[in-house]
Amino acid sequence: MPYNSQQPQDKRVKQNIFKYVRWSMEETMSSEDDVIKHYNRFLDLADPLLDSHHLDDDECDILFWYSFHPEDHAMLLYQLSKGLNPRWVTYFPL
Repeated sequence: MPYNSQQPQDKRVKQNIFKYVRWSMEETMSSEDDVIKHYNRFLDLADPLLDSHHLDDDECDILFWYSFHPEDHAMLLYQLSKGLNPRWVTYFPL
């Protein structure tokens, strides 16, 4: 298999997570339930990519952060700051 080739299914799965991120960053979250549903949907899309090593943990963290509407970033950062791991700070620009 050539160096840059991916299985068509892997390529489609990767496209799906990027489509989801672009779509979800347009909508603000209105409740904790919305965030939980979003998290579960994101994991459904990310897990196959993580398992196949087409996405690493750092890339997954970045995609997850960017999957939130910019207005939600401040609220999330406040909640996360209570136990924020210093390594994560680079993923949460304001």
